[in-house]
Amino acid sequence: MYDGSGGPPRSADVLVESGRIAAIAPGIVAEPAERIDASGCVVTPGFIDMHRHCDAVVLADPNFGEIELAQGITSVIGGNCGIAPVPVDLAAGRAYLDYIEPVTGPVQLCPAYESYKAYRTVLEAAKLPLNVGFLIGSGAVKQRVKGMGGGSFTADELERASSLVSEGMDCGAMGVSIGLIYQPECYTSPEEIARYIRPAAQRDGLLTCHIRSEGDQLVRAVEEALGIAKTAGMRVNISHFKATGRRNWRSTLFSAIDAIEKARADGQEVTVDVYPYDAGSTTLLSCIPQCLLEEGHQVAFERMVTPQGKNAVRAALAAETGDWDNMVRNVGWERIIVSSVTLDEHRAYQGRDVQSIAEELGTDPVDLVCDLLAAERGKVGIVTRSMAWKDVMEILRLPYAAVISDSLYCGGRPHPRLYGAFPRVVRLAIDQEIIPLSEAVRKMTAMSAERLRLTDRGRLVPGMIADINMFDPAEFRDEATFDTPARLATGMRETFVGGERRSAARGCVLKPSTRYIS
Repeated sequence: MYDGSGGPPRSADVLVESGRIAAIAPGIVAEPAERIDASGCVVTPGFIDMHRHCDAVVLADPNFGEIELAQGITSVIGGNCGIAPVPVDLAAGRAYLDYIEPVTGPVQLCPAYESYKAYRTVLEAAKLPLNVGFLIGSGAVKQRVKGMGGGSFTADELERASSLVSEGMDCGAMGVSIGLIYQPECYTSPEEIARYIRPAAQRDGLLTCHIRSEGDQLVRAVEEALGIAKTAGMRVNISHFKATGRRNWRSTLFSAIDAIEKARADGQEVTVDVYPYDAGSTTLLSCIPQCLLEEGHQVAFERMVTPQGKNAVRAALAAETGDWDNMVRNVGWERIIVSSVTLDEHRAYQGRDVQSIAEELGTDPVDLVCDLLAAERGKVGIVTRSMAWKDVMEILRLPYAAVISDSLYCGGRPHPRLYGAFPRVVRLAIDQEIIPLSEAVRKMTAMSAERLRLTDRGRLVPGMIADINMFDPAEFRDEATFDTPARLATGMRETFVGGERRSAARGCVLKPSTRYIS
């Protein structure tokens, strides 16, 4: 048994009563009770994925939980990267929901997304197979107050944004997320963000940051996030910490770590998280310079199909910029892979890189991307082969780096992290000894629980809620690959959520009142 603390494993029985851990000790005798034989298995707390873009699928997908439970994930947190379908104006929010679709999957306009109170009410009424929480997406707040464009906040708009953050925290949000590469947040100053997120600081909420640059300006972007958190008075977590682009591999990352560790040494509460892959995933529209989108997507798409519009994109991508993460310059079209589209005529592009598609069609990659985005109304997801594997392992070894998946629910050919991030870390610990298994378990359980202030989950300790996994360490593994990503993890023997047995196949529930695992 690994209790989540990071300490060495031990042999013991775990007694569960009324949804909580009643006792942990060798040789527990409890009658009458269901006994589950865990001989040869690893028993851990249920895994906590504090970065999953599941805000819409938790309500829309009747099979939600299959992918997660197969990995031993018993708790998920949505609202990351500043992106969330709530709060949305039912009369004017369609453009924003279309914009986030490659991340969250399709979102149907409905009253559940109009306010945090409505969203929480629907979540509580839903019969979900695992625990679901949320962060306040700062980008969603801004679009509700100010729309998708740029420009500074007025005093009234700042007050309205602050009120929405306060409402979200009152409704149980665990903090605020920001996503400074995405619209409309990319046009917001650090000072404005720090002002309107302060209600979350007053409630000890966590600030999670998809920083403005993960490439050439990584260090400056980390320092910007640290400054926002310090001004707002919040604990801060750098989301999916990485260094992208060949010229940054095995170099820039270490300067960013130095900046984080200096802040930690100075007393600032700073942490990071990481997924165990050397490729990322986002929207194709995020590859377009933000200055060309500020007048709105409809205008941008109309321009993109003209020769002048394509030349403007080409020129902006070729220019040096200090305030925008130019993924094309950092990575190259040959390492940007189309993962999801909505139109049948483009399905064959899924799983292929932009450069090879353009060559096959006899066109320039920029022309292809402009036409594709205009036809799809921006609803194109991508996977980016952007990182050095050794850098990823450096981050995983950091004592303050938690494990996440950053799962996108875009359909098509998704990043395999959706299906396999957590068992992949188990395999890295057991097969490659990148980190001890005890530390891997801590990074997937107690560490995330502590950041989210979940005081009754994440550890196998008497009194805790009984979220428990049981797996054979030789069998539990990820099956998803970049070529065949939609494959469930295998080898999870038993998963309990609140003491109730869950089947990874269908999320079904069995409810004996007392059980013990031995």
